[in-house]
Amino acid sequence: MLLLVLSLAPDFGCPRPAADTEAASDDAAKSKSEPEQVQGSHVGSDDDSDHSATGAETPTIDGSYQADPARSTVGFAVARATVGHLGKFEDFAATLTVADGKPVALEIAVKTGSVVADRSGLTSHLKSADFFDVNKFPTATFTASEFTPDVDAGPGNYTVSGTMRLHGVERKLEFPATLEIGSERVAGRATLDISAKAFGIDYEGMEAELAEDAVSLEIELVFTRVAKSTSPPPTE
Repeated sequence: MLLLVLSLAPDFGCPRPAADTEAASDDAAKSKSEPEQVQGSHVGSDDDSDHSATGAETPTIDGSYQADPARSTVGFAVARATVGHLGKFEDFAATLTVADGKPVALEIAVKTGSVVADRSGLTSHLKSADFFDVNKFPTATFTASEFTPDVDAGPGNYTVSGTMRLHGVERKLEFPATLEIGSERVAGRATLDISAKAFGIDYEGMEAELAEDAVSLEIELVFTRVAKSTSPPPTE
């Protein structure tokens, strides 16, 4: 060791007194029992815990999320001159994609034959060719193409732009929505008005029964993260 060599150098080649020899032996033993400190090393310092902490992986919220039908609702409200009606679709699927902590894609597919209204007679009528014509158009879809943050409304608020396909007709839609994004769960809410006639639904009795052409869609979706497959790739 460096310190030991320096202490012996002046007497190199000369016998040392017994006292000096014992002291040197004690110093050597003490030096061996104590850990050597190397300049620039931080072994045993508080910095070690900091480095290990920063080396840990940070949980990400990026990935694919699927809507949980049990906790989600795709509903609608129709205003009439006499009394309004409420309804919903019981069979639907939705997938949301998050990248860099932001929503980037959304796809919703609804089975029109799963429509249920607050009156059984109306449920049957909505499935007929007068309205959804479920035999001819069994699926309605919406695909979002852009999520623009609404800075004035605050975090989690977006203007969603996309395309809806209903009753064989495609229309561009733009509406406000909120998305609360967590590491394992996303909650989304939106309310928007669409024109039934714009999608080719023009029942001749509609004008007498409806106060207006607008149908209010009320959507609440709770998404959960899609687990990544851990199974090994197939072997040839």
